[in-house]
Amino acid sequence: MPKDPHGLFSPNRPTKILVMRHPETLQNLERRYQGQINTALSETGETQCQRAISGLIAWQPDVLIASPLDRCMAVACPVAEALELNLETDVRLMEMAFGELEGLDHNEAIAKGFGFPWDPSAGVWPVAGAETLEQFASRVISAADEISSRQGRIAVVTHGGVIRALTAYWMQISAPQFWAMAVRNVESSCYSLDEQGTIYLESFGLKPEWLGELV
Repeated sequence: MPKDPHGLFSPNRPTKILVMRHPETLQNLERRYQGQINTALSETGETQCQRAISGLIAWQPDVLIASPLDRCMAVACPVAEALELNLETDVRLMEMAFGELEGLDHNEAIAKGFGFPWDPSAGVWPVAGAETLEQFASRVISAADEISSRQGRIAVVTHGGVIRALTAYWMQISAPQFWAMAVRNVESSCYSLDEQGTIYLESFGLKPEWLGELV
């Protein structure tokens, strides 16, 4: 499992990693493949965004890292400003690139002969412009190793697919299974590291209003 190669773990300030999904967008509402395109928040998403901002401020992170896509920055930027943190963006935390699937709903994708997860038996592996599962997992794992080598309270604002991949890597879940995880908008997972740098899952499905209780 991932370790702490630089000896950064401090028993006086245990390392915690909080990973939050972005608020609901119009594409989420319409159940479309969103991938790496920027889309506006839905009305529900706007409300969720304010809840997420308040929750992360209450959690008091030392480090704030986010996907650079707008739906994540809508939460991360106000939190960084309120807490006077240097907001770090990481392209490796962007959602999976779905290529020609992006913007389509499930029925539209099927009508075009596309399926997801990618189906090699259909001759589509993957669709044009998309990442393979292996490419996606590789870049998320690269980011995960850097995140888990850091110290303090680390908040990450990212995407459902990325959260599934992070959880699968840190919890040693096989790749074909991670797409079955339910990851709801603005809910979070919280992880901790022991003195050897081994990661443990403390909580899953945390609502923003609960984060202040984890301080």
